[in-house]
Amino acid sequence: MRGRIASVALLIVFLAGAAPVLAQDVPMVPAIGIKAGVNLSNFQVQGTSTSKRTGFVGGAYARFPMSPIWGFELDILYSQKGFTKSSYESITNWEMKSSYLEFPITARLDIPAGSVPPYIFGGFSAGVLLGAEEQYDGSNGWQDTSDVFQSVNWTFVFGVGISWNHFQLEGRFNQGLSELTTSDYRSGVKDRTFSFTLGYD
Repeated sequence: MRGRIASVALLIVFLAGAAPVLAQDVPMVPAIGIKAGVNLSNFQVQGTSTSKRTGFVGGAYARFPMSPIWGFELDILYSQKGFTKSSYESITNWEMKSSYLEFPITARLDIPAGSVPPYIFGGFSAGVLLGAEEQYDGSNGWQDTSDVFQSVNWTFVFGVGISWNHFQLEGRFNQGLSELTTSDYRSGVKDRTFSFTLGYD
């Protein structure tokens, strides 16, 4: 996984360096906007996969062009995550949900092709925990587990999108770089989330 992340990072750096060669005469205007969509979370728990849990993701963003086709974007997103698992050790029908205020910082490369140009982006995100709960068979409903979660969730971000007029349709993948929970609760829990959003500049 580290090798894949390094390869993607090198690709983004290479493409950004080639941007002046590919650039077209497009005005470099900073943009601000809003975006909203859906999260599909699939956490890793001690190396085993879980079933996806659907949640909301949305917020605001600011994009700063550094050339006609590449620049940086800063997001502020409210993000709901979690997972479900029918059976794990002695637990059945285990479900966990969490919410974060995330701050992704990504480099974006616009590909000048066609009337609906695509783009790719990658970077890192810091998610500040807002709350976490879990329930399972035998529990008394949802129980607060915020105290066993790490306060910050670091993730690697990579995605693709298309833009037309003032709209941005994109999909991104978040891979956790740090464990979500403290070691005295359950080790090896990491974030794996796909997000699909529609934005408007």
